[in-house]
Amino acid sequence: MAMLCTTFMLCACISYVYWRIKLERGRFSWPLLGLTAVNVLLAVFSKENAVVIVPTLLLLEALWFQFAGPGGRPVRWLRHLVLGLIAAGGLVAVLLVALDYDGLAAAFHLRYFTLEERLLTQARILWDYVAQLYYPDVVRMGLYHDDVVVSTLLSQPPTTRYAMLAWLGVLAASLILLWRPRWRYLVLGIAWYLVGHSIESSVL
Repeated sequence: MAMLCTTFMLCACISYVYWRIKLERGRFSWPLLGLTAVNVLLAVFSKENAVVIVPTLLLLEALWFQFAGPGGRPVRWLRHLVLGLIAAGGLVAVLLVALDYDGLAAAFHLRYFTLEERLLTQARILWDYVAQLYYPDVVRMGLYHDDVVVSTLLSQPPTTRYAMLAWLGVLAASLILLWRPRWRYLVLGIAWYLVGHSIESSVL
């Protein structure tokens, strides 16, 4: 399922990029837009986690294409649509967590860690994934990772604090770089990575 949904997610990104290239040249391609929608649906039907393809495409538009149209002029309707969807999606996510936090926390009562401990631990694990991209360790690339040390506090283990501070630094730097159009490509890479893990590494 994971391979299948990843394939359709990749196809959705490819078809969207081709659609945007045509739109930037002044041509609106309904077939390519429809193909993107079909790939999104097939990805979600393959595995529910693939729903992250929607915010991924929105970020691709906002941070890579930056709503550029023919002659570099912004496509206003697309900018309003994408920014509106990002704002609405973020608001809905915040409200769902805020209104049902107790229910989300209760779902962990059969596990050996709490919701808060999960979030603290994921801060370290996300950095571990980054490290694996640059310094792969085949010993730790198995299917099971039951030996992960759970972070119970910011100081237990101490690396939890450093991981959290590092992510706060990354987020702060990203907000600053958003004001520089050329650096938005780097922000896209960071956002792409975090959104891709937003379901399995958060309260969602």
